[in-house]
Amino acid sequence: MLVPKMHRLGRVVVRARVLRAPAESRMIGTAAAGVAASHGGLHARRGNEHSAWGRCTSYFAASAVAAASGWLLSRSLELSSHPAQCHDEQVEAEIPEVSPDLLANKKAYRVENGTDIEYPYVRDDDGTSVLLGAGWRTMTPMKVRVYTIGVYADRDAMEKDEVLKEYLGAKSTEEFMSGDCDAFWARFLDPSCDVEVSIRMIVFRPVDGKHMQNGFDRALIPRVRDAAKNRDMPNGKAGLKKLNGCFLKKKLMKEGTQIEFVRHPGGKLSVFIDGLVYAEIENRALVWALMDMFLGAQAVAPEVKLHVCETLSAQLPQTS
Repeated sequence: MLVPKMHRLGRVVVRARVLRAPAESRMIGTAAAGVAASHGGLHARRGNEHSAWGRCTSYFAASAVAAASGWLLSRSLELSSHPAQCHDEQVEAEIPEVSPDLLANKKAYRVENGTDIEYPYVRDDDGTSVLLGAGWRTMTPMKVRVYTIGVYADRDAMEKDEVLKEYLGAKSTEEFMSGDCDAFWARFLDPSCDVEVSIRMIVFRPVDGKHMQNGFDRALIPRVRDAAKNRDMPNGKAGLKKLNGCFLKKKLMKEGTQIEFVRHPGGKLSVFIDGLVYAEIENRALVWALMDMFLGAQAVAPEVKLHVCETLSAQLPQTS
């Protein structure tokens, strides 16, 4: 049976690359607070709304507040995944506790107690792809939970890789999170790596495909440029266009929608949405950029990266 290794670590302080929200995003957060304050002011003046004119103006004011709040939220979702400013600092993060029931049956990891979002410890019943880590993707500045992320990797292939196997279980969580394991991450994120990696996203709140595309664009475009300039991986924008087509084709992504990116050995990327194949993309720049987006030094979901590092520092889960 599979032995999960994502037990509670308590609070862990590590050196990490930390994202700072763009200035526009911070301004939107301030504006949102202003909208909320205005809404509170409307309630405070309810005593003066007994007349027909007062009720009418109150109705239109409340409508304006609702519209402004909706726009601010959607705009902040678009801005939040911009890698923007980044620097080293001490980060304190807490790994969520896995419920005792799930530890007992050893079948699935629940992202958070009280939700129905679970990730099986083994991706396929007859496979060797095991769960390395899972957690929330939140959007700043309002910390809105949009979707969860689960990262899977082929356990057997990792233990056979000449570079990766030297690090598994031999480095601490802090070392995996810092720059002490750069050779490991360079190999693991490389499109030519023979380890199959799957990134499974489960939508927590409805989101339009266009908004999802915008968020991925902001995270991937700088990385695609970096791949072309510094890694000899050109033509990433062509691959990104194909990926964006998947989001636009799906349109509305309801709560529970499952999106999965599978990096096959050799670098081909498969995109699944709710179990259906939406694209097969062979583009080294895009594949590297996508892996770096979720697992690189500036990972968009630090909690997930921390979970992955904790698992790598321990013994990898068994598949039987």
